[in-house]
Amino acid sequence: MVLVFFIAMYIKANIPISIGLVWITNPFTMPVIFYIEYYIGPIILNETIIYYNTFSIDWISNNIYTIAFSLYTGAIIIAITTSILISYSYVFYVKLIKS
Repeated sequence: MVLVFFIAMYIKANIPISIGLVWITNPFTMPVIFYIEYYIGPIILNETIIYYNTFSIDWISNNIYTIAFSLYTGAIIIAITTSILISYSYVFYVKLIKS
């Protein structure tokens, strides 16, 4: 998503639409994002991480109640951090263009 932000700035495309389309059209990155969110969540909540041998839909459905709160906590932390970084990057870019 950050790469799309900078590419959209470089080619002078619509940045909000570009970032939105990344989430709609790129479902292949979701398992990686979920893993990072789940890894950050227990660290913030000071819980133990449930490791798995094989990652599958069955594993998620069997453990959803134990990982959901950690996953959502990680998602909120990543969402807030990413939105702040992109907002400040955009403001910096606009000031750089105008000067």
